[in-house]
Amino acid sequence: MKKTAHTWAMYGIALAIPVIFFLLFELILRVVDYGQEYPLFIDNPSHPEYQLPRPDIIKRYFAQNQQAAQPTVSMEANFLLNTKPDNGFRLFVQGGSTAAGYPYGLGASLAGMLDSRVRASKPGHYVEVVNTAMSAVNSYTLLDF
Repeated sequence: MKKTAHTWAMYGIALAIPVIFFLLFELILRVVDYGQEYPLFIDNPSHPEYQLPRPDIIKRYFAQNQQAAQPTVSMEANFLLNTKPDNGFRLFVQGGSTAAGYPYGLGASLAGMLDSRVRASKPGHYVEVVNTAMSAVNSYTLLDF
């Protein structure tokens, strides 16, 4: 069966309709400023030259009326300078509960061990290892970070 130009045009229209729908939907949501923005890093209130991972970042994935359904997980406070120094070396660790160091905490986490190893191997550098790992997350959450 030979496909005509009309058939190909219909395929194109059929594929374009859902794409256009979601683009328009996204545009409308942005114009009316729907939802809240939860940036991954916030300014440190006590030291403005530093930032830290937002402790309530899990709210990004749950609606306000679902507070009871939110898991009680958060990131440990890791401070990083607003601007990386010239001799700075900054690493970010992402992952789930194992990367977060569950159940032992920062000292047993991948970021804690990596921090001490990199500081020992780069003594003349300012090293920052930022742990954005958190329990009860999936790969889509990590991609969003």
